Amino acid sequence: MRKLGRISIWQLCIALQALPLFTSRADAWELGKSADSAWTAESSDGIRLGFSCSRGTGRVSMMLTDLSKGVDLSAPLASIEASGSLMLTIRLPDGRTSSKPIASFNEQGSVAAEVPTGSFDLEAFANGQSLLLEDVGTGKALFQSGMKGTGAARLAFRERCGI
Repeated sequence: MRKLGRISIWQLCIALQALPLFTSRADAWELGKSADSAWTAESSDGIRLGFSCSRGTGRVSMMLTDLSKGVDLSAPLASIEASGSLMLTIRLPDGRTSSKPIASFNEQGSVAAEVPTGSFDLEAFANGQSLLLEDVGTGKALFQSGMKGTGAARLAFRERCGI
């Protein structure tokens, strides 16, 4: 893993996405863009789910982080336990659902995944009404939220990442 001084890239991403937890809560998924990448994230009950992409990778990165105890980059974050087999279910306004399995790994107490774009339903993500991320091994819901703002994220992923 690449280090920036004493802080890893993953820690930096977690910290940047955590900033809105300590400011006013937005009503929609947050969105960030740069020349060849984009990210979107939402927080619920101190848990933060983020998706990002970079041009040329053909993947969507996912990061689930417990920020309920705050972010101190010199100390370990609160850890999220997951079996490694997740299910991402998106419910559309007409009642249909899109469910996709995701293989995940532990990254410094967070749950991370690199999902090939062909395995990620970007159109359902753009038009969804609600999102549920479950641990298949335990049946536990890890994250739930509405999806206001994900349409803008889908457009940014297409524009900035080419997916």
